[in-house]
Order: sequence, then structure tokens, then C-alpha cells
Amino acid sequence: MFEKFAQTLTEKLTRLAARAVPVDPSGFNDPRAARTDWTPLKGGGANFRTHTMIEKAHYRYEFRPSAGNLIFGLLFAVMGGGIPVAVFLGILMEDGFNDVIMLMPLVMSAVFIGIGVILVRSALKPIVFDKHSGFFWKGRVDPLSVNDRSRIKVYCELGRIEGLQLIREWVRSDKSSFYSYELNLVLDDGSRLNVVDHGNIHKLKEDAEKLARFLMVPLWDPADLSPSV
Repeated sequence: MFEKFAQTLTEKLTRLAARAVPVDPSGFNDPRAARTDWTPLKGGGANFRTHTMIEKAHYRYEFRPSAGNLIFGLLFAVMGGGIPVAVFLGILMEDGFNDVIMLMPLVMSAVFIGIGVILVRSALKPIVFDKHSGFFWKGRVDPLSVNDRSRIKVYCELGRIEGLQLIREWVRSDKSSFYSYELNLVLDDGSRLNVVDHGNIHKLKEDAEKLARFLMVPLWDPADLSPSV
């Protein structure tokens, strides 16, 4: 329950509104792209690069969290740890102290630290494409290693992937507005799975092109995806 509350709170802190940028899939000359949904699969996003793709072996690619992604989560934990210290020092200067005065700062501290831990854990969650096992998955459990794959929320067989999809989304926060970009898998039944979602389109395109070659599937990348500046 706390994890769900923290996730909702962080989404509200980072996103007020999001709007999809229209795409005409007929330009790809691919019937699979034409019957694919081009609305964002994952609302919101980030204005920085949250993940980078690395080649672990010739048969395995992984997305790892960027330094900025980890720092973002750690900031919440550091802020949480500093709240009771700041309040305690303030109380000492005022020569007053009681349990009630300290209760609220401790609760706030726990919330911020909890959010920070969840963000860091989420950032460190493996995102894997492995030809040896034949699976894509998000999480710490390899689909090939378990009998009950319902434990894995996001996974699919690599053979079901028909294409890679890039989508641009306009996100408006309370202090800034920016584009965030989704990289999604399109499966043989028309369903989609999100891989990553972040704000560095140039690096995301590089990763998507490498991944498309690795999987030997088309990359559906709208020509006007990059914002004009």
C-alpha cells in the first residue's frame, strides 16, 4: 500500500498533464505499424535520460539506470533524512522539545525516505533482452527460471516482437514543460510493452536502432519525432 501511495505522490510531483503528439503510421508502409496503437502506453515521463542500453554479451542487451535517475531517487532519501535533523536543531535553539513536535517531521521523513528507496529500487530493476533464454523481461526474475510466470509483470518471448515503436509525448509540470519519448515493443497480437520512457531522444534513437538490429525487427520512428529548437 505504501509503495502505491509513494508512486502516486511522485507522479503528481513530476507531472501535471501529458499530451500525445499525433503520428500518421501510414508513412511507414507497414501494415503492422498501421494497426498499432500510437497513443502513449505510459503516461508522463522524464526530461532527462533515465536509462542507457549496454551489450552484456553478443546474445544479451540490458537497460541500466543513468546516474541522473539514481540521483533523483537518492535526493528524496537525503531530504527525508535531513528533515528531523533540521527540526531538532531548530527546537534546540528555541529551548523546547516534546514528542508531539517531533512526530510530524518523523512522519514526513519516513515518507520521503520511503519514496527515495522505491525510486532507486525501481531504477535498478533489470530490463533485459536475452536470446539464450529467448525472453524480454523487466525485473529480477528470469522467465526461464520459474514455473509460475505470473510472478513477472512485464515479459514476453522475443519471437513475439514484431517491431519497435517510438512515441513522443508533451509533458507539462508545475515548473517546466518538456517532451518525453517512449520506446515500446509491438507484439504479434497487436499489444505493446513499454521498455523505457525518457527525455533524451538522440540517445534513445541510438539504443532503439541497436536493439532493432539485435532483434531483427523494424523500428517505427516518425521522421518528425525530434522537437524543433
